[in-house]
Amino acid sequence: MADSDEEYVGEVSDEENDVNGTRYARETAPVSRPKRRKQHGGAEWEVSRTWETLVEGADGTISSTVEGLLEAGKRKRLLRDTTPLQRGIIRHLILILDLSQSMAEKDLRPTRYLLSLRYAQEFVREFFEQNPISQLGVLGLRDGLAIRVSDMSGNPTEHISAVQTLRDHDPKGLPSLQNGLEMARGALFHTPSHGTREVFVIFGSLLSSDPGDIHQTITTLINDKIRVRIAGLAAQVAICRELCSKTNGGDDTTYGVALNEQHFHTMVENTPIQGSQLVDTQAPEIDLYRKLNSYSFGTDVEFAKGLSIILGHPDTPATEAEIDREDDLVLQAKCFYFSRKEQLSSPLDFKRYKTWLSSTPTAESSSDAEIHNYDSQRASASETAVPPDSVPTNQQSPSIQEPAYPSSFARIVELITTGQQIPGIQQIPDTVLTGHDTPSEKPRRRKPWETDDEFARG
Repeated sequence: MADSDEEYVGEVSDEENDVNGTRYARETAPVSRPKRRKQHGGAEWEVSRTWETLVEGADGTISSTVEGLLEAGKRKRLLRDTTPLQRGIIRHLILILDLSQSMAEKDLRPTRYLLSLRYAQEFVREFFEQNPISQLGVLGLRDGLAIRVSDMSGNPTEHISAVQTLRDHDPKGLPSLQNGLEMARGALFHTPSHGTREVFVIFGSLLSSDPGDIHQTITTLINDKIRVRIAGLAAQVAICRELCSKTNGGDDTTYGVALNEQHFHTMVENTPIQGSQLVDTQAPEIDLYRKLNSYSFGTDVEFAKGLSIILGHPDTPATEAEIDREDDLVLQAKCFYFSRKEQLSSPLDFKRYKTWLSSTPTAESSSDAEIHNYDSQRASASETAVPPDSVPTNQQSPSIQEPAYPSSFARIVELITTGQQIPGIQQIPDTVLTGHDTPSEKPRRRKPWETDDEFARG
């Protein structure tokens, strides 16, 4: 007897094989079309992979699995947030889709690209159901550029049709997160102030091919009060986490990475609902920062004594110049002292306070004033037509602002290769700083090779 089907077929003669083959083809010919239809249905079923959740019980049935799914649904309904939504708020949101080559990965079935397009269409429907009078726009990231998929409008059919047309194109190139954010900022720039400004990014890459400094873009987003949420598909990216944290007042829960298809779907469908009950969580923290910034530390004797201990001269209180210093040590001491003075439940975050200081309009206005003074000085100098060599050194203005940091990597390479100084980079001398050392208070130790006379002579 044959051990396998292949050996059994091999033992059949050629004549019997021809007869059986003809008979098999004649008998199965009428049912070939339904069989193909059945296989096609099986392929569509495999996309959802629902069999992974089915576990056979001890009695040989799946009743325990069905009961578990029903109980999980009940628990989810009980744990659902029942906070009343803040209706009447007008939202302006830009949806950014990653259309780069990394979206061709098949870790999310059928691919990241096709699954993202399907969830994006569901997102548009859910967004306008939750926010019927809001505005939405769709952008794409491909080949290092940001492309406009659909303009800002309140018509969901237009956005769904525009996203549907992306199925005819394949993902390619590298994404540019900075270009997408800049285009989104331009689309949201003229929106009225009584509505929210939001950006939701579906990002499946581990890098961003940006033309400039994305940290400057983050600062402009903070100044324009634009909140960014990101749903990652690959792994956690540091710049994405920093972007979401800074634009949402330190809330890093607005950035997440999908574990599977269901988790990805949950992240996408929760965005329209979470934005509807949007509350300005930055207001109390910013009020504390403003109060801290206006606190008169110069007249506080207790703070002056404490700062003197930190600076290393406990016998004399800290001077006003030391109190007004803006280095990390003094700012951190101010945050700690102010938190204890105001009896806050948790001390102020020094890093967030420093970020707020760098993005306050006061700093911008002062820098604009310096630029204006510099331009006026240049204009007056050109009118008098005095050669620069004839102007004394002590009469030249010390508040001349340095040129901006180079915006392209090629420019930086050119400056390095030509030996020029890169503007915006602190120059650290390659010599030992003198005058900052302190004499040793411990006696000199005897070296192993020294004799008693040599050690006594020192």
